[in-house]
Amino acid sequence: MKPIRLQVQMPTLGVFTIKGRSAIGEIEQLTETMVIALRRVEFKGVLDEQTVRALAFVPEAFRPHLRCEGRLIDGEYAWCLAHLADNKKSLAPFMASGERECKTEGEQ
Repeated sequence: MKPIRLQVQMPTLGVFTIKGRSAIGEIEQLTETMVIALRRVEFKGVLDEQTVRALAFVPEAFRPHLRCEGRLIDGEYAWCLAHLADNKKSLAPFMASGERECKTEGEQ
């Protein structure tokens, strides 16, 4: 697979509201970035047909939070969720292949 651009749910710190009260914590922001590996999501032996995990390049603005959490891989990448609804054309070949994992040629 060649690296592809996908819309992924990038974890970051932000302000969220629950029942009229605001708090600061981890939220996921939809971000377009380069992805070098994909994995199917499995829960209790059932593959999720709507979501995949993507090893995505993390822009500099998102790195401090992920670095503190120890979630960065090689200092620039992190596993994020990518939804089929946001990436229908880009994820179609991977979903149709039936493979559980796909990496770029250099990542083997």
